[in-house]
Amino acid sequence: MDKLTRVSHEYKLSLWTDRIKECRASGLTVSKWCEQNNIGAKTYYYWMRKIKREVFENLSEGITQNSLVPTDSKPPVFSKLELNTADPLRSEVAVTIRLNDISIDVCSGATEMVIRNAILAIQSIYPENTRC
Repeated sequence: MDKLTRVSHEYKLSLWTDRIKECRASGLTVSKWCEQNNIGAKTYYYWMRKIKREVFENLSEGITQNSLVPTDSKPPVFSKLELNTADPLRSEVAVTIRLNDISIDVCSGATEMVIRNAILAIQSIYPENTRC
């Protein structure tokens, strides 16, 4: 596709994307909105299909090129938690740490490292709700 054809194609996609958004935001049915804007309903649906196809093709290409992964996203943080499995039935819960939907029971006899790793794991999930 030459440059002029590509620019024309992108302009039309942008124009119709805006029109479709406007139709959806209007609260009117597609046929009523098309009637008010002197646009044929078949034309409207043609461009909707064309835009969906274009988005799908770009999405498919993005998946193969790994461009869908945001470059500014932080990688997940995992912490190894050591469990004392010698006699789990005799361990009593000394402390329960709760934040949002996470609840961690710290049993008596837990090492400082286990407690620290549990807190670091919570901080990595909810950094905005925790303070050091």
